[in-house]
Amino acid sequence: MNNTGVHRDSIKERESLKELLIHLATNFTTVVRGEIALAVHDLRERITAIQYGLLLVTGAIFIGFAAFLTLCAAVVILLLPFMSAAGATLTVGGMLLFISLLLAFFGYKKITLTTQ
Repeated sequence: MNNTGVHRDSIKERESLKELLIHLATNFTTVVRGEIALAVHDLRERITAIQYGLLLVTGAIFIGFAAFLTLCAAVVILLLPFMSAAGATLTVGGMLLFISLLLAFFGYKKITLTTQ
């Protein structure tokens, strides 16, 4: 009888250990799935914030470009008392072309130095 009682206890211990391992595996899987869902949710929030920021920057670029064109027109108007309309326009356009060529040259030089 004593031998049978020990045998039953070891069977119960094995079953309880087996149940604990099953619960551990189930809980671990649940935790991993929860962490993955949390990471995906966090990534979606960040992407939404980045999209909103890009939309704002795009709007700012368009408004800034309109302001730049307005300032160019104002410079042409300021030069009108000193030269003809065509001369003022060509002067402002030439200066803008010169500045853009300088920026392009230095940008190209920086890119070629970086890629070598």
